[in-house]
Amino acid sequence: MVFKQDARGDGGKTQVKPYEEGIKDFKVGQLSNPYKLSTKQGREWEMGFNKAYFRNLERVKLNEQKQKES
Repeated sequence: MVFKQDARGDGGKTQVKPYEEGIKDFKVGQLSNPYKLSTKQGREWEMGFNKAYFRNLERVKLNEQKQKES
């Protein structure tokens, strides 16, 4: 698992779930899965990444449609 510093800044560590990590990785352009695909973490990371991808795709389609209408 990946850890990051607590948002409160108290130096504590919070666990980043692979699903959330996949969403974050899509947003920053990190395309490779850090986990093996045959593991639960690998599947969860991929599910988060794919969720972010398809949300973005829908947003892009809506924006293109609005531009065509203008």
